[in-house]
Amino acid sequence: MNFRTRQIRRHGRLYLCCLSLVVTASSCSQQTTLPDYARLGLAEVSGTIRLDEKPLANAHVIFESPDKTYSYGKTNSSGKYTLMYNSEQSGGLTGQKIARIQLGRISEQNDGEEAGNDETDGEGPSLETGSDLSELPATYNCNSQLTATVIAGKQVVNFELNSDGSTTSANQ
Repeated sequence: MNFRTRQIRRHGRLYLCCLSLVVTASSCSQQTTLPDYARLGLAEVSGTIRLDEKPLANAHVIFESPDKTYSYGKTNSSGKYTLMYNSEQSGGLTGQKIARIQLGRISEQNDGEEAGNDETDGEGPSLETGSDLSELPATYNCNSQLTATVIAGKQVVNFELNSDGSTTSANQ
């Protein structure tokens, strides 16, 4: 084999090596890792919220943990809700929760980050300034007396609220 043939083979191997490295690197960069929600053990929680025996439409329900993380939902015209862990995944973490039911628009006090399951400043969700809470007593939202225990699997948590603000626990 002459010098020129050896040089062509050496450059050919080098070219193939670089090409495979580029192909491997580009295929790795295109792979997206999806969150592994299964390892969180999220429970599927849904229910109905009624005020004075009538469905409460367009209400925000928040299940807040002692560490200020939360899941949330919004009632439909029939007062039915399903908790969401974040904007992509339904469910909530298990454990004892304070339930907050609010009317108006929900805003984040953690600079607009996604749901409170990320690192927050501990403030959690709140109503935007100027929201009308006249239909719901504070015992259902900012000074909530409502609690629920979220357990593994699927469960229904209903709330029967009264305009007078009498404390009502969740029906599970």
